[in-house]
Amino acid sequence: MYAKLPAVASRPYLPSPAKTETGKQLREHFHCSNLPKDEFTEISFTVGEDGIMYEPQITHYSGNDQFDAECFETVCGLHNLPSPHNIQLDLEHIHERFGNAHPDYIQQKSSAREVTEFLKNHSLKTGEVVIHKIPLWVLSVYPGLFKPEELMNPKNLMVIPADATPNPIDSEGRRSSLPEYVSDLKLINGNFRVVLKDQKPLTRKYVSALAEGIPHLLQWEAVKETSTASSVAN
Repeated sequence: MYAKLPAVASRPYLPSPAKTETGKQLREHFHCSNLPKDEFTEISFTVGEDGIMYEPQITHYSGNDQFDAECFETVCGLHNLPSPHNIQLDLEHIHERFGNAHPDYIQQKSSAREVTEFLKNHSLKTGEVVIHKIPLWVLSVYPGLFKPEELMNPKNLMVIPADATPNPIDSEGRRSSLPEYVSDLKLINGNFRVVLKDQKPLTRKYVSALAEGIPHLLQWEAVKETSTASSVAN
Protein backbone atom coordinates (compact mmCIF):
# COMPACT_ATOMS: atom_id res chain seq x y z
CA MET A 1 0.00 0.00 0.00
CA TYR A 2 1.23 3.39 -0.93
CA ALA A 3 0.77 6.24 1.48
CA LYS A 4 -1.94 8.62 0.35
CA LEU A 5 -0.56 11.99 -0.58
CA PRO A 6 -2.09 14.95 1.23
CA ALA A 7 -4.49 17.00 -0.81
CA VAL A 8 -2.99 20.22 -2.15
CA ALA A 9 -5.27 23.19 -2.54
CA SER A 10 -5.24 24.47 -6.09
CA ARG A 11 -4.24 28.07 -6.54
CA PRO A 12 -6.68 30.36 -8.27
CA TYR A 13 -5.62 31.65 -11.67
CA LEU A 14 -4.19 35.15 -11.38
CA PRO A 15 -3.84 37.11 -14.61
CA SER A 16 -0.54 38.86 -15.18
CA PRO A 17 -0.27 42.61 -14.49
CA ALA A 18 -0.07 43.27 -18.25
CA LYS A 19 -3.18 41.18 -18.92
CA THR A 20 -5.07 42.93 -16.11
CA GLU A 21 -4.10 46.40 -17.34
CA THR A 22 -4.92 45.70 -21.00
CA GLY A 23 -8.36 44.41 -20.00
CA LYS A 24 -8.94 47.47 -17.83
CA GLN A 25 -7.95 49.91 -20.56
CA LEU A 26 -9.94 48.16 -23.27
CA ARG A 27 -13.10 48.05 -21.15
CA GLU A 28 -12.60 51.69 -20.20
CA HIS A 29 -12.12 53.02 -23.73
CA PHE A 30 -13.96 50.64 -26.06
CA HIS A 31 -17.00 52.25 -27.61
CA CYS A 32 -18.45 51.13 -30.90
CA SER A 33 -21.32 51.77 -33.26
CA ASN A 34 -22.61 48.19 -33.38
CA LEU A 35 -21.98 45.15 -31.18
CA PRO A 36 -22.81 41.86 -32.96
CA LYS A 37 -25.07 39.62 -30.88
CA ASP A 38 -23.54 36.21 -31.50
CA GLU A 39 -20.25 37.03 -33.24
CA PHE A 40 -16.98 38.24 -31.77
CA THR A 41 -13.68 39.75 -32.80
CA GLU A 42 -10.42 38.37 -31.40
CA ILE A 43 -7.22 40.40 -31.43
CA SER A 44 -3.79 39.21 -30.34
CA PHE A 45 -0.80 41.38 -29.51
CA THR A 46 2.52 41.32 -27.67
CA VAL A 47 3.59 43.42 -24.68
CA GLY A 48 7.32 44.12 -24.62
CA GLU A 49 9.58 44.63 -21.62
CA ASP A 50 9.23 48.38 -22.23
CA GLY A 51 5.47 48.18 -21.61
CA ILE A 52 4.65 48.95 -25.25
CA MET A 53 2.10 46.99 -27.26
CA TYR A 54 3.49 45.40 -30.45
CA GLU A 55 2.27 43.34 -33.40
CA PRO A 56 -1.52 43.64 -33.04
CA GLN A 57 -3.42 41.37 -35.39
CA ILE A 58 -7.00 40.20 -35.80
CA THR A 59 -7.12 36.44 -35.33
CA HIS A 60 -10.91 36.13 -35.65
CA TYR A 61 -13.15 38.42 -37.70
CA SER A 62 -16.77 39.05 -36.70
CA GLY A 63 -17.98 39.51 -40.26
CA ASN A 64 -18.71 43.20 -39.61
CA ASP A 65 -15.83 45.29 -40.98
CA GLN A 66 -16.79 48.43 -39.04
CA PHE A 67 -16.96 46.57 -35.74
CA ASP A 68 -13.64 44.81 -36.41
CA ALA A 69 -12.01 48.15 -37.25
CA GLU A 70 -13.33 49.77 -34.04
CA CYS A 71 -11.96 46.88 -31.96
CA PHE A 72 -8.58 47.12 -33.68
CA GLU A 73 -8.50 50.90 -33.26
CA THR A 74 -9.09 50.48 -29.51
CA VAL A 75 -6.25 47.95 -29.16
CA CYS A 76 -3.91 50.34 -31.01
CA GLY A 77 -4.53 52.81 -28.17
CA LEU A 78 -3.08 50.64 -25.38
CA HIS A 79 -0.36 52.52 -23.49
CA ASN A 80 1.80 52.52 -20.34
CA LEU A 81 1.47 48.78 -19.78
CA PRO A 82 3.27 46.85 -16.99
CA SER A 83 6.35 44.83 -17.83
CA PRO A 84 5.62 41.27 -19.01
CA HIS A 85 4.82 38.56 -16.48
CA ASN A 86 7.29 36.16 -18.10
CA ILE A 87 10.60 37.81 -17.25
CA GLN A 88 12.58 35.05 -18.98
CA LEU A 89 11.16 35.94 -22.38
CA ASP A 90 10.74 39.70 -21.83
CA LEU A 91 7.55 39.35 -23.88
CA GLU A 92 3.95 38.49 -23.17
CA HIS A 93 1.41 37.41 -25.77
CA ILE A 94 -2.18 38.43 -25.04
CA HIS A 95 -5.49 37.61 -26.74
CA GLU A 96 -8.65 39.62 -26.19
CA ARG A 97 -12.15 39.01 -27.54
CA PHE A 98 -14.74 41.73 -28.19
CA GLY A 99 -18.48 41.13 -28.39
CA ASN A 100 -21.62 40.04 -26.54
CA ALA A 101 -21.21 36.30 -27.11
CA HIS A 102 -19.65 35.72 -23.66
CA PRO A 103 -19.61 37.71 -20.36
CA ASP A 104 -15.79 37.74 -20.29
CA TYR A 105 -15.49 39.40 -23.68
CA ILE A 106 -14.70 43.11 -23.96
CA GLN A 107 -18.00 44.94 -24.29
CA GLN A 108 -18.57 48.56 -25.13
CA LYS A 109 -18.58 51.10 -22.32
CA SER A 110 -20.48 53.63 -24.42
CA SER A 111 -21.93 53.88 -27.90
CA ALA A 112 -19.88 55.48 -30.67
CA ARG A 113 -22.56 58.03 -31.45
CA GLU A 114 -20.26 60.02 -33.72
CA VAL A 115 -19.75 56.97 -35.95
CA THR A 116 -23.47 56.18 -35.99
CA GLU A 117 -24.26 59.79 -36.93
CA PHE A 118 -21.60 59.78 -39.64
CA LEU A 119 -22.92 56.55 -41.15
CA LYS A 120 -26.45 57.96 -41.27
CA ASN A 121 -25.27 60.76 -43.55
CA HIS A 122 -22.79 58.82 -45.69
CA SER A 123 -23.25 55.60 -47.61
CA LEU A 124 -20.06 53.56 -47.57
CA LYS A 125 -18.95 51.09 -50.18
CA THR A 126 -18.51 47.47 -49.20
CA GLY A 127 -15.28 47.11 -47.24
CA GLU A 128 -14.95 50.79 -46.34
CA VAL A 129 -14.71 51.64 -42.63
CA VAL A 130 -14.78 54.81 -40.56
CA ILE A 131 -11.95 55.67 -38.15
CA HIS A 132 -10.90 58.65 -36.04
CA LYS A 133 -8.41 61.02 -37.66
CA ILE A 134 -6.90 61.98 -34.32
CA PRO A 135 -6.79 58.72 -32.32
CA LEU A 136 -8.88 58.68 -29.15
CA TRP A 137 -5.90 57.50 -27.07
CA VAL A 138 -4.57 61.07 -27.39
CA LEU A 139 -7.16 61.99 -24.72
CA SER A 140 -5.49 59.67 -22.18
CA VAL A 141 -1.83 60.08 -23.13
CA TYR A 142 -2.03 63.87 -23.49
CA PRO A 143 -4.81 64.93 -21.08
CA GLY A 144 -6.17 68.42 -21.56
CA LEU A 145 -4.96 68.83 -25.13
CA PHE A 146 -8.43 68.06 -26.52
CA LYS A 147 -11.83 67.61 -24.95
CA PRO A 148 -13.58 64.23 -25.41
CA GLU A 149 -16.43 65.87 -27.31
CA GLU A 150 -13.94 67.28 -29.81
CA LEU A 151 -12.46 63.92 -30.79
CA MET A 152 -15.67 61.90 -30.32
CA ASN A 153 -17.21 63.98 -33.07
CA PRO A 154 -18.17 63.26 -36.71
CA LYS A 155 -15.74 66.02 -37.74
CA ASN A 156 -12.90 63.85 -36.43
CA LEU A 157 -13.80 60.89 -38.64
CA MET A 158 -12.50 59.73 -41.99
CA VAL A 159 -13.12 56.81 -44.31
CA ILE A 160 -10.49 54.18 -45.06
CA PRO A 161 -10.95 52.99 -48.65
CA ALA A 162 -11.95 49.40 -49.28
CA ASP A 163 -9.54 46.71 -50.42
CA ALA A 164 -8.94 46.60 -54.14
CA THR A 165 -9.48 42.82 -53.96
CA PRO A 166 -11.48 41.98 -50.80
CA ASN A 167 -11.13 38.46 -49.49
CA PRO A 168 -13.95 36.58 -47.76
CA ILE A 169 -14.03 35.30 -44.18
CA ASP A 170 -13.95 31.52 -43.78
CA SER A 171 -15.97 29.42 -41.34
CA GLU A 172 -13.28 29.87 -38.66
CA GLY A 173 -13.46 33.67 -38.83
CA ARG A 174 -10.16 33.99 -40.72
CA ARG A 175 -9.04 35.85 -43.82
CA SER A 176 -6.34 34.86 -46.26
CA SER A 177 -4.83 38.36 -46.19
CA LEU A 178 -5.09 41.53 -44.09
CA PRO A 179 -7.87 43.98 -44.91
CA GLU A 180 -6.80 47.52 -45.81
CA TYR A 181 -7.88 49.07 -42.50
CA VAL A 182 -5.60 46.82 -40.40
CA SER A 183 -2.38 47.88 -42.10
CA ASP A 184 -3.55 51.51 -42.31
CA LEU A 185 -4.45 51.72 -38.61
CA LYS A 186 -1.07 50.25 -37.66
CA LEU A 187 0.72 52.87 -39.73
CA ILE A 188 -1.45 55.77 -38.57
CA ASN A 189 -1.14 54.99 -34.85
CA GLY A 190 2.55 54.16 -35.08
CA ASN A 191 3.22 57.47 -36.82
CA PHE A 192 1.23 59.43 -34.23
CA ARG A 193 3.07 57.79 -31.33
CA VAL A 194 6.57 58.37 -32.71
CA VAL A 195 5.99 61.95 -33.87
CA LEU A 196 4.02 63.19 -30.84
CA LYS A 197 6.50 61.69 -28.39
CA ASP A 198 9.32 63.87 -29.73
CA GLN A 199 7.33 67.05 -30.34
CA LYS A 200 7.99 69.80 -27.78
CA PRO A 201 5.84 71.73 -27.13
CA LEU A 202 2.85 69.72 -28.32
CA THR A 203 -0.01 71.86 -29.58
CA ARG A 204 -3.52 71.22 -30.86
CA LYS A 205 -2.62 72.76 -34.21
CA TYR A 206 0.34 70.42 -34.60
CA VAL A 207 -1.75 67.31 -33.83
CA SER A 208 -4.48 68.43 -36.24
CA ALA A 209 -1.92 69.06 -38.97
CA LEU A 210 -0.55 65.56 -38.43
CA ALA A 211 -4.05 64.17 -38.94
CA GLU A 212 -4.38 66.20 -42.13
CA GLY A 213 -1.34 64.39 -43.52
CA ILE A 214 -2.81 60.88 -43.13
CA PRO A 215 -3.85 60.49 -46.80
CA HIS A 216 -0.35 61.50 -47.89
CA LEU A 217 1.20 59.14 -45.33
CA LEU A 218 -0.82 56.24 -46.71
CA GLN A 219 -0.48 57.42 -50.33
CA TRP A 220 -4.18 57.04 -51.00
CA GLU A 221 -5.22 57.97 -54.50
CA ALA A 222 -8.62 59.10 -53.25
CA VAL A 223 -9.98 59.57 -49.75
CA LYS A 224 -13.61 60.27 -49.02
CA GLU A 225 -13.66 63.01 -46.39
CA THR A 226 -16.33 65.55 -45.54
CA SER A 227 -14.29 67.75 -43.24
CA THR A 228 -10.67 68.44 -42.37
CA ALA A 229 -9.03 67.68 -39.06
CA SER A 230 -8.13 71.35 -38.73
CA SER A 231 -11.76 72.04 -37.88
CA VAL A 232 -11.27 70.06 -34.66
CA ALA A 233 -8.73 72.59 -33.39
CA ASN A 234 -10.95 75.60 -34.09
